[in-house]
Amino acid sequence: MIHAALRDLVYRRRRYLLSMVGAGLVFAMSLVMTGLSAAFPAEWERTVDMLGARAFVVPSQLSGPFTGTSPFEAQQLPAGTEPLTYAVQTVTATKAVTVGMFGVRRGAASEPRVTSGSPLRRRSDVLVSDRAPFDLGSTVVLAGRRFTVVGRVGQQSTNGGMPTVVIDLADAQDVLFRGLPLVTSGIV
Repeated sequence: MIHAALRDLVYRRRRYLLSMVGAGLVFAMSLVMTGLSAAFPAEWERTVDMLGARAFVVPSQLSGPFTGTSPFEAQQLPAGTEPLTYAVQTVTATKAVTVGMFGVRRGAASEPRVTSGSPLRRRSDVLVSDRAPFDLGSTVVLAGRRFTVVGRVGQQSTNGGMPTVVIDLADAQDVLFRGLPLVTSGIV
């Protein structure tokens, strides 16, 4: 019986190898998809932790603080809520890099803790994640304005591995809203 089964495998080895390769590819793709589906929520949990948020205040037409932008006046935020701006932008130093840009108040509880360098001290300072190809002290251009990289915020990323940058809220309002006192959400 075993001899007959082995002879059958030898005779049909090409079909057997193709089925094994096909099954391996299907299994590999399912592992990749499982990893991707788990990575997105974990990435946003790290971002929420970076900002020290327990909850967000967003306009009623949005499902969350990072799902789209519907700017509103910062004065509409409830008392005790920190203003936040978020947008996807392009930052250029030696090459252009698409980043998730956060605008926070300097010195506020929502300002991320730096892992190296210093926190935001003045306007035109920028914090970058370790995923960004910018060195401490380098000058980057964001929406035509020059910023100096003063600190790093660890392995932060948004939208599937896009590097994170953090700038002062007033700078973000200049970049996104031409200086108008608008925000995209609030942090509780």
